[in-house]
Amino acid sequence: MIVYLVYCRVPESKHRTFDAQTSCIRFGEATEATQLSRRISATWEVKRDGKSYPVGFLRDNDLNDFWEMAPHVRSFVDGITIIQPVILYEFWHNEKGRGITDGYVITSENGRLLQYFVTGPTFKSRSVIDSVLPIVTRQDIDFSL
Repeated sequence: MIVYLVYCRVPESKHRTFDAQTSCIRFGEATEATQLSRRISATWEVKRDGKSYPVGFLRDNDLNDFWEMAPHVRSFVDGITIIQPVILYEFWHNEKGRGITDGYVITSENGRLLQYFVTGPTFKSRSVIDSVLPIVTRQDIDFSL
């Protein structure tokens, strides 16, 4: 069982709109004003809550919340979840009544950074992702065994 520390941090990016709309960024699964993050099952995971499902069904179901994911991000998630479950983070802000996705971060369940993608339209989106990486990843963990 993975235990997440429930704490909230506010990043400081160079994107004033994102910063103004962000009240909290969390490690692990969360739904916040500018963050959506979920555990995405590995393709081979077929049991949940005592029920059995076809291979890949749980992964695809977990991804349903991410309805406007860029195809290259989805392709990476599909590939990495063949090996392991992941935590997928999506960060965005609202501008002129529409949501702008700044990017995605993919980590292992214990917070090791696997990949990130900047998908926003300007250089400010890179600043958003740079500012959230220290919050949603665990660089201080020794992964050698």
